[in-house]
Amino acid sequence: MQPQRILVVGCGLIGTSMARAIRDKDPDVLVDGVEVSHRHRALARETGAYRHVYASFPDDTYDLAILAVPIQTACAVLAQAAKQASIVMDVCSVKASICKLAKEQGLSLRFAPSHPMAGNSGQGPASSNESLFQGQPWILIEDWPACKTLAPWIVSFDARLEWVKTAEQHDAAMAAVSHGIHLMSITAMLAAAVEADHSHAHNWSFLTGPGFRDVTRLSQSPHDFWVPTLMENRQAVGRYLMAAKDTIMELERCLEAEDSEALGRVLSTAKTAKDEWSTPSHPPL
Repeated sequence: MQPQRILVVGCGLIGTSMARAIRDKDPDVLVDGVEVSHRHRALARETGAYRHVYASFPDDTYDLAILAVPIQTACAVLAQAAKQASIVMDVCSVKASICKLAKEQGLSLRFAPSHPMAGNSGQGPASSNESLFQGQPWILIEDWPACKTLAPWIVSFDARLEWVKTAEQHDAAMAAVSHGIHLMSITAMLAAAVEADHSHAHNWSFLTGPGFRDVTRLSQSPHDFWVPTLMENRQAVGRYLMAAKDTIMELERCLEAEDSEALGRVLSTAKTAKDEWSTPSHPPL
């Protein structure tokens, strides 16, 4: 499928990057946007990626509607989007709730649950980039026919398609490789701030190197996206935090007991895990 009339609901970083990628690939494709933020509407228009950017759903029909909004909003507008578009695709980072809702609304054949694993340190349409998805994983859920329909179109953005069996499997994976990592970044930043306060220093930013900046970068992300995302995936994220807590407690025990041998085992286990993850392998489908 090569959709020619597309509605992007949510003209932020991901939505506008998609709009720009679509227009870059085929300038003749009609792309409209829906954005509730007055500021983001203005910035989205300045990119030149959209024909029109509306404050609410326009009275028009489309081949494809892309829901590039937080998960609760995506669920709230799913039915309206389905009235106006032949296929509705979401790009949310949590899948179980919206997939359940799509089935309840009779959209099993017209809903495409997807998740591009792409982004940058910026926010909003001004940080959008038509190359954002190049070489990055774009996750699709099996057994949703619309995903198979759109797969060749997604590949045209030079994204790397990755399939997972179920929405629940997707959400568990995101807790481990995205949502939990975000909380670890926040934890590292807050712990550093507390230690600086204990030492009567305002901060130690002038002493930081790339390691600190890499680990804490995600703590700058906007909370208006992360709060609903983390709450929606709270069970899987909770399991991740329990595993993280166990590791932190083990490291604390090693240091308190001056147990260099045990500390070395933990570090070695982490290195082995990282080495294995550095060469991605796919489970059998």
